[in-house]
Formats: sequence, structure tokens, C-alpha cells
Amino acid sequence: MASAAAPARPASGTVSRAPGASPQEGETIMRLLPPAVAVVAVLALLLPAVAGAQAIGGSVTDSTGGVLPGVTVEARSPALIEQVRSNVTDGSGRYQIVALEPGVYSVTFALPGFRTLVREGVELGTGFTANIDAEMAVGALEETVTVTEATPLIDVQSVEQSARLDRELFETLPTARTYDAMALLIPAINIAGGPTTTMSGDTGGIGGHANNRLAIHGSDQNDALMQIDGMDINHTALEGTTSSSPFDTAIAEYVYDYSGNAAEVETGGVRVNMVPKEGGNRFSGGFYADFAHSSWLANNVDQRLVELGITGGEDGGTRLDRSWYVAPSFGGPIVRDRLWFVATASRRIASLLPVGVYHSEDTSRSYVPDLDRPMVDRQKLYEATLRLTWQATSKDKVNAFWNNNSYSQIPLLSGSTLDPLFIAPEAGSENTSQGNLYQITWVRPQTNRVLFEFGFSRLPISIPVRNLSRARQTRDGTGREDIDARPDLPALLEATTLTMSRNMQWLWNATDVKYSTNNTSLRASMSYVTGTHNLKFGVQTPRSNGRSTG
Repeated sequence: MASAAAPARPASGTVSRAPGASPQEGETIMRLLPPAVAVVAVLALLLPAVAGAQAIGGSVTDSTGGVLPGVTVEARSPALIEQVRSNVTDGSGRYQIVALEPGVYSVTFALPGFRTLVREGVELGTGFTANIDAEMAVGALEETVTVTEATPLIDVQSVEQSARLDRELFETLPTARTYDAMALLIPAINIAGGPTTTMSGDTGGIGGHANNRLAIHGSDQNDALMQIDGMDINHTALEGTTSSSPFDTAIAEYVYDYSGNAAEVETGGVRVNMVPKEGGNRFSGGFYADFAHSSWLANNVDQRLVELGITGGEDGGTRLDRSWYVAPSFGGPIVRDRLWFVATASRRIASLLPVGVYHSEDTSRSYVPDLDRPMVDRQKLYEATLRLTWQATSKDKVNAFWNNNSYSQIPLLSGSTLDPLFIAPEAGSENTSQGNLYQITWVRPQTNRVLFEFGFSRLPISIPVRNLSRARQTRDGTGREDIDARPDLPALLEATTLTMSRNMQWLWNATDVKYSTNNTSLRASMSYVTGTHNLKFGVQTPRSNGRSTG
């Protein structure tokens, strides 16, 4: 038995330990501190950053261009459980209302002696700050001017560059509804094949598991950061991809930050933040399904590729065995204006026959592809989620999110997934990954200028990797054996071609291996917002560890 632990990534805050103190000592001290003292101690060590999240801000002037301090600004939306959130312009006539939910808002400006001004139709996306300026005219108290606002397209209050894909967009476009496939809708983003996939890009939803890495403008693909609701779900051993890839059923928006990252992002790569759905005061549900027939997949292998050595290209490129996906969802109020829920379930089956990947002939002393036995890359995926939203008080909002994700692939690590090593199908392995994501977040606008936020996330995953054997044969629709390991024969590793065949002894020493990983993420912050001066103090501590036995 052997065990190993992966090092934790550094937190994005600048927290230091006393000289000579070990991490274990520091962690023990923090556990012993009372919660209030711990928060004060952490905040005292942090560097300020510009306040983020969704916000509406701008300036208010009179008809002569003079600034108007003391104007009450209210943002109203059904997206807010409390329905309305307000602020007051400062001495420079500026305001900012932070920690808003994505949705459509009406913004009201009111000041005694001036006409009340209402701006309607302000659509706010995740991570976006809408700049809404107002010019108020002198008038009677009962007068109100209502203006239908054109939603701002550019965030002029932040240097971050990001793209937001909401459900209206990705439910309409005929693309795979995974984070990596949808990233290709953003100009200049590139994807690199993930560690467990036989295809580098999925354009029709037939690829199953999504775990490709993202890069843009020369960034390192290993610096990509994967998050759900702002908390880390990166793979423990394989940076830049996910430990447990969520389905789109439970996701309301995908937000891609690709330049000018905020202080909360510890790398310079692409950040993907998947924002889960929230329930509302009206019961609603949905059902999504798709399927693809094997004859619907076009052949992109031409004669030139065949002449370059694509084995089996004469019969076509990557072929489809079967692919289908079903995803029901339902949500609504448990207690109206107090407690909401959203529950989803998803099931996907995806089987491909990758071009040029064949089992080896048993009698050969080197890898000789048996063209009568192509590999079938079979994936089965299941997910269930539950999200609860609780308005504990008029100021305190709590979100709890649970995600159960199961993924299996047979065979795993076959073909060129570990390039430059080529692994014949019988030298692959059986893989089943089971993960449970637990998250809780808390938001409290203490005053019009002070905002507190807290979040905790934990993602334990169990990944048993088993040897293939003749006792574990499976069959595709034609009756062909698609797994045919030979543990009774010596494993073959050809050094000249880096090809492995017959069985997986060269990788796992013919033993079953079990990986256990755990991602833990904590974030806490306090924002001070006046409109003119916006500061955010906080800490973020992503931590990953892994253990293998076998």
C-alpha cells in the first residue's frame, strides 16, 4: 500500500505564518479561536481589492450638471427575495449597490424637491457592474419620470474582461452544453484535450464527460480555474480541469473571465465560474432530452488523412455507437418569500468508436491492430443536485448546494489520451468516479456601505481504477467484444513507438488502485462601498489533497 498527498495551492490572500510555525500548528490555532475573533484576525492580515460581484452603480446630477448627494437609489427585482435593495449617493453624487442577483431590475432615484426618476429594464448578469447614471430635474414631489433603460453592454467600472453565457443562449445554440464546448463561442479561446477524453472537442454533445482545459492569448492551460459559485472544483492532480464536471441542468450561467482577473483569482489563466440556479416564488420545471443515431455522424477523414496513416480511415472517421441525454428539473417555494428550492437530475450515455484505435492481435509480439475489433469508448454519467435559498432575516441570505456526480468510463486512458504514449484498448482500465459537492454561502448587506460575504465548499471524490480482464467483457450493439485484456500474457511496451498493449501492468503493476481526493475551499470578505471609494477585504483558501492505495 502506498499513499501520497498533493500540495495545496496557495490562497489568493496574503496570509503568513509566524516563523517556525508549521501548517498543522496554524490550523490548530485557527480551530481553537472563537469564530468572531478568527474573522477579525484574518481580515487584519489581508490586502484590499476592488469590490466585485453583480452591482449597479453610477452618478446622479441635476439639470445643470451639479452632483446630487443624498439621493436614495433603490434597485428592485423579482430576483431578490427581499425585492428591493437601496443605497444613498455620497458627497460626489456617486452610488453603488452591490451583491445583487442576476436578473432584470428597475432603478429608482428619489430626492425631496426633485422629480422621482425610474429606470426600467436593466438586465444584470453574473459578475457585471451596470453603469446607470441619472439626471434629476426640479419638480413636484408627486411627479415621477419613467424611462425604459437600454441595458449597458460594457462594464466601464471594471478592468476585467469576461463573457457570460446564460440559459437563453446555450439552450438555443446547437452546441454541446458543456463548459468546454461552449467556451469555443468566445473568440480566441482554445481548448486542449483533457486527461481522460479521446476527443479534443465536442460539437454535438456526443463526447460525454467534459474535462478539457482552456487557454487564451497564450495563457497556460494548467492555469485555468474551474469554480462553482465562486469556489474551487479543480482536479487535485491535473490542474486546469475539473474534478467533477457538472451538467448544465443545474447551471443558470457560465461566466468566463479571461483577462484582467480579479484579486480572488490566483492564476493568470481562464476562470470558469458556473452559477447554479435558484428557485423562486412560482413552481416551475423543465425537461430536456437529446439523442443521436450512429448514422448522423459525418465522416471527416478524407483520402489525404488516409495516406498520412490514419488506420481504418477508409471506413470513416470517429464513429458513433450511441448517445442520449435526459435531464428533468423542478423548483419553487417551500415557504413563500422565505425559502426556495431547485432540484435536478441528469443521465447521459455516450459511446464512440475513435478512429485508428483497435485492439491488438493476441498472438503478436508487438502491437498489431486487429481491424475487426475497434475500441468502443463507453461513458455513463449521472448527476443529481439540490439547491436551497433561505432569506433568514431581512439582511441575511443563505444558499446551500449539493451535487452528486457519478462518472464511469471503460476503457480509461486508451488511445492517445496520455500522448505521446499510445495505449491499446485492452491495456486500459475500468474507471468509476463518485463525488459529492457540498457548498454553503452567506451574504449580509450590513449597511448601505458595508457588505459581508462567506462561502465554504467541500468536494470529496472516490476514484477506483481496476484492471480489465476477460471476466469483465462488455459488448457493443453488434456483439463484438470491446474489452479483451490478456492478464495471462506479459504486458508489452514498445520503446520505439511508445505503445502499450495486452494489459495495463506497465501502468499499475497489475493491481487495482483507488484514488481519494478532496477539494476544500473557504472564502470570506467584507466590502466597503461608497460609490467613489470601493474596497474589498477578504481571504480565499483553496486546498486540495489526494491519496492513492493499491
